[in-house]
Amino acid sequence: METSIVHLSDLHFKNDVENRFRIEKLREDLAHLPLGSNVITAFTGDLVQSGEQEQYDVLFEELLGPLIESDHHIAIVPGNHDVERHLTDAESA
Repeated sequence: METSIVHLSDLHFKNDVENRFRIEKLREDLAHLPLGSNVITAFTGDLVQSGEQEQYDVLFEELLGPLIESDHHIAIVPGNHDVERHLTDAESA
């Protein structure tokens, strides 16, 4: 059985018209991959722009959720933008 690996890096997703358009086009490209557990999609670097929960919610609804429903395996390596800085700055003070 053949395995496909998709590597996406530094999406920097934020909930605006431009980024929703980019996600829509990305989903169209990913739809060409075979369905099933022989697809691994790896996200590395900054998934979202500023680590806000709303950005993750929309990204999951628009991209990650549909990939999981298509039985893709998902691997995520977060980047420095994937945390809410005001929370980490307050904890380190």
